[in-house]
Amino acid sequence: MVKPKCMFNDFGVVDRGLTRALARSAFMQFTHDSQPLNTTCKKVRAEVTFSDAAKLLSAIFFLNVWPEDAELGRRPMPSCL
Repeated sequence: MVKPKCMFNDFGVVDRGLTRALARSAFMQFTHDSQPLNTTCKKVRAEVTFSDAAKLLSAIFFLNVWPEDAELGRRPMPSCL
């Protein structure tokens, strides 16, 4: 039986287009977000916005934390972290 191709299979090659699109979308969304960053990151000063933080980013990193031996469809979803 052939396993379905998902983000946890061959992440760096098969899903390069998807991750690039996700990163681009995240940058665009964060760049226009005037919400205070400390709503998510409590140690950040109140006057710093998501937009301010996005302008300081040079990349977004997507980490695949799905364990190789995990059962598909398992709830809650497992993590290697």
